[in-house]
Order: sequence, then C-alpha cells, then structure tokens
Amino acid sequence: MTIDRIAYFQDLVAEAPDEPRARYGLAVALRQAERWPEAITEYRAYLDLATDEGAAYGHLAECLTASGDVD
Repeated sequence: MTIDRIAYFQDLVAEAPDEPRARYGLAVALRQAERWPEAITEYRAYLDLATDEGAAYGHLAECLTASGDVD
C-alpha cells in the first residue's frame, strides 16, 4: 500500500493549519511533485509560522526559479 503524501499532508494541514510541520511536509511533497505554485504557497505559509534555519528558504527559491518567478 502506497501513501499519497500530498493528500496525507493536505489532511494534516486541514486539521491543523497553524502546525508548521504539516505545512513543511506538504510543501516538500508538492516540490517533489514539481507542483511549483502550490509548493510556493505552502513554503510561504510555513515561513509565516516558523523560524527556519535556511532549508525552506532554499527550497522556496528553487520553486520560484523553476516556476520562472525570478524577480
């Protein structure tokens, strides 16, 4: 049985939208699926909730670049 990671984290975010780990997990799953606009939204939501050591900023930059948003 495989787990749909995006659906799993979407359910977690729906249950607890202010939980940073759920937002980060969803952002990572969306980035890995190359769903750039959705990943960007989730990384930004995560960064609004949590202090990050830099990884999320790097992943957000990767998504922005991949989506062509380099301004």
